[in-house]
Amino acid sequence: MKIQNLYLLLAAACSVMLCFFSPVYFSSEEDAMHYFTMDFASINARTYDANNQLVVDESFTYATTDDNGQVLSTQQGASIMSIWALPVLAILMAVLALLMLVLDIRATKLKDLVILAQVSILPIFGVLGYYAMLAMYVFFCTARFELDWHIAWPACLPLIILILTLMAMRAFKRTEKKTRRDLSGSIR
Repeated sequence: MKIQNLYLLLAAACSVMLCFFSPVYFSSEEDAMHYFTMDFASINARTYDANNQLVVDESFTYATTDDNGQVLSTQQGASIMSIWALPVLAILMAVLALLMLVLDIRATKLKDLVILAQVSILPIFGVLGYYAMLAMYVFFCTARFELDWHIAWPACLPLIILILTLMAMRAFKRTEKKTRRDLSGSIR
């Protein structure tokens, strides 16, 4: 197994983990008992009791008010916002990493390696898009629902994917150079 295949496999695993762990969580200023976490495709409310135990609270209502205290809108239930773009980008990054892995395994010609080195930049755009969408959702939640946001450890997963992709890209280019050198040596 080539080292770039290991990098791509780890990048795909980190991408899948992004779908199941919340990179950011939110808390309400008025009531420290309510936390909002990013689940697979929505931001959900979590209520904790005085012993810091999770309480299932499906009847939770979150109200958005203006400066005068007038209620602008209320959100009923646990889900307050859909965030479908984050898991879509995470799955797209995993599919790209696995596709590059398959292409690398099947690469037999120099042309295949050149294409692979060029395609390896696509997950980098996925990571940048993920962080851009995450920043947009954080900005939207803090502005609309007046929530405080706190970063969690899964927020570093896209950065790890970026580093693994760059390392795989470097290994692809190294393999391409070696193949070019071997081909030019066999022609002489």
